[in-house]
Amino acid sequence: MFTVVSVCFKNLDELIATYESLILQSYDDYEWLVVDGSESAVIADWVAGLSSVPFSFTLLSKKDSGIYFGMNNGIELATHDYLIFLNSGDKFAGHCVLSDIAGVIDSEKYPDFLYGDAYEYRNKKHYLKRAYSKKHIYYGMITHHQSMVFSRALLEKNGLRYNVEYRYAADYDFVAEFVKIAQSFSKLAFPVSIFDCSGVSFTNYTASLQEANSIRKKRFGFFVYAICIILKKVVLFVRFRLSRIYDLLRYS
Repeated sequence: MFTVVSVCFKNLDELIATYESLILQSYDDYEWLVVDGSESAVIADWVAGLSSVPFSFTLLSKKDSGIYFGMNNGIELATHDYLIFLNSGDKFAGHCVLSDIAGVIDSEKYPDFLYGDAYEYRNKKHYLKRAYSKKHIYYGMITHHQSMVFSRALLEKNGLRYNVEYRYAADYDFVAEFVKIAQSFSKLAFPVSIFDCSGVSFTNYTASLQEANSIRKKRFGFFVYAICIILKKVVLFVRFRLSRIYDLLRYS
């Protein structure tokens, strides 16, 4: 049913945390693809030592130029019906997440795209970030990509991959295109993932925002781009000058 792709780079401790989240899943019809862009011998030795796990796993240890190269490599290696990108340090929100998603897929006759809420982990606390409707994709990511489930058949049919010209916001470009081509959707009624806020795009917020603005202008036109620029400036002001209000609004 699922291919879970975990991209890592010299961060074995975070990869182990992701693995521990996987091993606790009550559902076992999935494969785990570890894509290590650092060719770390430590990670290779650890993966080689895995045994008695209820799922198949593959390690691709190959130097690349960034996380989106690794995610593309994961797409190329995937063999199951749906892809989930759960990178090193990220976790599922509970033990039954894959089982619950599989139940929705069966009951809704294999939708192209499923997405749900995410917990953000920062300052040693978990904050529930609600997913937006797919109709709001013009404004930005509707949820974290760790809480999205993509039909592999649709990816292959359209040859969709992450545009590696973007260093920080290729996931936004990828999801915007996927929402455009998908025919059936399911907004899940439960949190899917726990997102580690130390990730590249979160810690490089300004650079990520600039790339997202460029993508927004290209995909949705100047008017939408201009309106979102104004809204984003207001959000930035609140985030950095009125952080408590920002948190209340973000996690309400």
